[in-house]
Amino acid sequence: MNVLLLIATLSLPAQSLESYLPKNTSEGSLVFILNGSFVVRSYTNMPETHSMILLKDHGKLIVYECRPPCIHKLEPSQYVYKIKDRETLILCVPKKPYIDKELASMHKYAEAVLGEKFNIRGYFRDNDVFGQHCTEFTTNVLLSSGRYTLQSLNVEAAYKMQPGMLRQKLSSTYNMYVIKRGIKCKDDNF
Repeated sequence: MNVLLLIATLSLPAQSLESYLPKNTSEGSLVFILNGSFVVRSYTNMPETHSMILLKDHGKLIVYECRPPCIHKLEPSQYVYKIKDRETLILCVPKKPYIDKELASMHKYAEAVLGEKFNIRGYFRDNDVFGQHCTEFTTNVLLSSGRYTLQSLNVEAAYKMQPGMLRQKLSSTYNMYVIKRGIKCKDDNF
């Protein structure tokens, strides 16, 4: 019986990130994962465990993220294997769309650091190290736009930014929508 249940579970079609995104998702939008990594949840005491940013590459919306082993990009339709049933996805859309100059700077930064090593040690040791963690990368992309500064985000350094902190700090400039609710998710006030 258990084998049949396992086979049935494995044969269910996987949902890609693309299946959760509205068709008109704007460039510069962010996606936060809630209830992902137990280690991040335990350390931060917040449900947000991962962040990524959506930018266009050759006219197509692309996910840029920092996850082991490095910073990479992929199409939302390819972002399948990472979404777990327990995870909630929050889409954050800028209230004021980014202008071309801001987007060009964001894209330039994101492309320049592609392949850079994922490194969460600086986050846990409160010290800047080579490599970035997910929200450090997302924060640095936002900072490269010129729209935000470390002072306006009220943080000393990008490596100190936690996923939940970033989502809270952007709440006045981004609209936030639950695009996928996790099966075993605590009430996160959304």
